[in-house]
Amino acid sequence: MPGFVASAVVALAMLVGGCSLLAVDLPFLGDRDAEPSGARGLDLEETHEDRLRCGAEGRGDCSDWFAIDIERRGVLRVGIETEAAPESGVKPPLRAALLRGETRLRSRGPGGKLRLQRQLEPGPYLVRVWSEEAGPAIEYRIEARLLSFRLRRFALLEIDESGGTVALEIAGGSQHGLRVGMGGNVVEGTRRLGRFRITDVYPEGARAEVQGRLGGPLTPSTEAEVELPPSG
Repeated sequence: MPGFVASAVVALAMLVGGCSLLAVDLPFLGDRDAEPSGARGLDLEETHEDRLRCGAEGRGDCSDWFAIDIERRGVLRVGIETEAAPESGVKPPLRAALLRGETRLRSRGPGGKLRLQRQLEPGPYLVRVWSEEAGPAIEYRIEARLLSFRLRRFALLEIDESGGTVALEIAGGSQHGLRVGMGGNVVEGTRRLGRFRITDVYPEGARAEVQGRLGGPLTPSTEAEVELPPSG
């Protein structure tokens, strides 16, 4: 009976609107969030429960897409955890990826408990969760959080403006948690003069390159305010 009703609805739509079967947008004709264009919105700080059931040769519900809008700079942390199988107690494995458009930023898996984490600028992002194994339905939970940076200031040991770009020698290194690729602000008291990116790190020092133009002169009291990732 359900199949008869579905066929009748499609036939009616074709008669009234002159549309083809492929153009009819009905839930039973496909899994909308199986493609990026149908990604489900994922709110920050809220847990969403979902399921996948992948069949042979990739048929069935093998992939879910989620859309996340980031409104401020920070570290996005996405956690995915599957429900353990009742008979074995083992968490079935999934894979996950974080993307900006078609560019993959992070990927994890396979595993029953995954974490995607990346420092991000404001903008729209996508998360894909998928299974590559045919089998029973996999129940899982997904949650996204946007974490703030820990800001720490360091003195500037040297300022080099001879190479066409402004290079900074920072009095903080790997033993202080600094890593290549971290960003931060050039600051004078409460005033922000510009942005920098760390290019080299040593145990007790680091080198950074200023990005763009500075909003004022550098003085002996100018400092480097480094954005350290959240702990935990």
